[in-house]
Amino acid sequence: MSTSHKKEWYKDLDISLEGRPVGIDQVDDALPIGVCYCIISNDITVERVDVYKDCQKIHYKKFCYDDLGRVIENAMYSPDGNGGWHIIDDIWYYEYDPETGLRSKKTMKMLGASTAQEVLYDKDGLRISERTIFVVSGKIY
Repeated sequence: MSTSHKKEWYKDLDISLEGRPVGIDQVDDALPIGVCYCIISNDITVERVDVYKDCQKIHYKKFCYDDLGRVIENAMYSPDGNGGWHIIDDIWYYEYDPETGLRSKKTMKMLGASTAQEVLYDKDGLRISERTIFVVSGKIY
């Protein structure tokens, strides 16, 4: 069984309420000025998203999925200066309502930070609150 790789370019990126990486405002190729996103899919699953600024790759995002194919982790990588890549900036974690299947919570944690941002959603996927929470020994509280 072979897999088909597909690249699509967009001006912006989001994770849908249903847990799928989605592009916003499709473009033909990397933008000569500004930031854009290249979504790389393997069949129907997004493998990674390359982030470009002024036609130069500056980051990439990798996703972990649950058994239902929803994003549960979104980690951004940056160049390490030695030809490799390392996690930088932030990791987003997603949780879903067991009844509706829609996102119920997302948490953004910056590596090494003692706090994280948590956003809660109602059963219709509408944002109801945002707060700063504490991170102790890598665990979010």
